[in-house]
Amino acid sequence: MTDNTDTLRTAHITFSYPLHFGEQTWPEVTMTEPLVSDQLAVDEAGQTNGQFEARLIARQCGLPFEAVRQMRTCDYNKLSTAFKTFLSGPASK
Repeated sequence: MTDNTDTLRTAHITFSYPLHFGEQTWPEVTMTEPLVSDQLAVDEAGQTNGQFEARLIARQCGLPFEAVRQMRTCDYNKLSTAFKTFLSGPASK
């Protein structure tokens, strides 16, 4: 069995406004391309597509889900856009 984690893509996102949650502050994050195992880890019965995406984004950025829930929409949109690039596969050369 091969470990695919050494070839995962990443995206660096700088927030328009630093994200504050509890005692921590994040001016930027690095998002890692998700694996199916990441999707399964955040899958919960009864959640909406938006909740699923937010949970997966939080996981891939190393952020608490509650911090993502409280972030500004303009910064969440940056994360969502980066996340969606991972879903389409690598750019053609």
